[in-house]
Amino acid sequence: MIAAQPPSPDLTGKLAVITGASRGLGRRAAVRLAAHGATALLVARTESALAETARTIQSRGGGGAVVLPADLSDPSVVDNLKASARQHGRASILVNAAGVFGPIQMIKDSDPHLWINTQMLNTVAPTSPVAPSCPT
Repeated sequence: MIAAQPPSPDLTGKLAVITGASRGLGRRAAVRLAAHGATALLVARTESALAETARTIQSRGGGGAVVLPADLSDPSVVDNLKASARQHGRASILVNAAGVFGPIQMIKDSDPHLWINTQMLNTVAPTSPVAPSCPT
């Protein structure tokens, strides 16, 4: 028996925000979403690696790519991310592939500022451009 492939989604006109888009799972997700027609807003710290992801997307056709180099652990980046998302349409898709994993410590021995930075990078910054679009 041959398993049927699920239909390919048409993501034309959709904006996908992908953090960690310069390598690994984020890069693969960006390339795949763009192949289905989405415009991929590529977010990561390394501009040269993001540019390579964008070139891969453009060479394969489908949707477009927008490069936004950003360090998501910096709270001031959130406004730039929101503005960039608004400039390219309403964000419909979010892939949170950026993140940090620091040393494992007992809570009593750890620095609360590191908790804040981890939450900023892993949750707050990447979610902020799509939050206004989410149903309540």
